[in-house]
Amino acid sequence: MGTKNRVWRSRLLGLSGAAMLTVAAGTVNAAVYNISSDFSVAFNPNGVWSYGSETLLGGSLTLYNSNSCTVSGVLQGWCSSFAGLPEDFNNPTGATINFGTVTVPAHTAAFHPGPSGEFSVYRFTALVAGTYALSTSFFPDDVSPGGTDVHILDNGVSLFTGVVDGANSPNYTNSALILAAGDRIDFALGFGADGNYYSDSTGLTATLTTSASAVPEPASLALLGSGLLALVLGKRLRSCKQV
Repeated sequence: MGTKNRVWRSRLLGLSGAAMLTVAAGTVNAAVYNISSDFSVAFNPNGVWSYGSETLLGGSLTLYNSNSCTVSGVLQGWCSSFAGLPEDFNNPTGATINFGTVTVPAHTAAFHPGPSGEFSVYRFTALVAGTYALSTSFFPDDVSPGGTDVHILDNGVSLFTGVVDGANSPNYTNSALILAAGDRIDFALGFGADGNYYSDSTGLTATLTTSASAVPEPASLALLGSGLLALVLGKRLRSCKQV
């Protein structure tokens, strides 16, 4: 093969390498994770979301193993046994759902603590490192709320603690939450200062929005680098054989 063709191959190889390095740099579109619209009874964990309970705040998470915790087949739910508590549940419809003394607004998630003080938990696990904007609101779903304590934890460390009752519906926002891949954000609910779990259904909305760029993990970069090296060596070998 002539010199001109070898130069042309070299330029193509340079373009391929540049394209791969651009992918490695990892510019991606912003992603929005929504605690209600992402809710699913198909799997637990469900993508970035897990549903479970803790006996101690920030302790080991026990995943719920029953997805049959629904009301009239409309509310979605995860719990440890059918119709058991604690529980995570969700209204996926565009209308308010009422059952007993509980009212669940459209497109909102909710949870209920356990009878022995178990915390009910929604867990978000970051897939990609980056800066996230977190927006959360808590509110009572029961007509006569018994009062609950709500928490947001970053890898077990408290970001926010509040009280939900007839007079309090706290909000929390953080526009610059820095997470590594695998970091955990827990939304946890306890049964409050009254020491019982009666009338403790508590609603919440929560979204985590990534920035427009994401940082690839070192393992991903190493894999991409080895692929680029293989591409370089392969093209050089083919070029030498055809000279």
